[in-house]
Amino acid sequence: MGPRVEALIESAMNDVDLSSRLRAIESLEPYLALEARVREIVFNLAHHDNNAKVRKVASALLEEDHMSIHRIRGSPSRPGARGR
Repeated sequence: MGPRVEALIESAMNDVDLSSRLRAIESLEPYLALEARVREIVFNLAHHDNNAKVRKVASALLEEDHMSIHRIRGSPSRPGARGR
């Protein structure tokens, strides 16, 4: 991982300013599919962070990534949905 990703991870996990943490989490989106460590960190933020807003943003990012994968594969993004 490059220094940009490392800086984003550091900010997402430890920045004192909440808005900076949230921006850093959102900025990790392009790296979710490329870096297993990024996905693991965002997953942990989504499920274990003490701040509800952090959990919400990280969860939304994971859900968005999940839906993108299904759109690329042409399969339903949720049970009962029809692929195109």
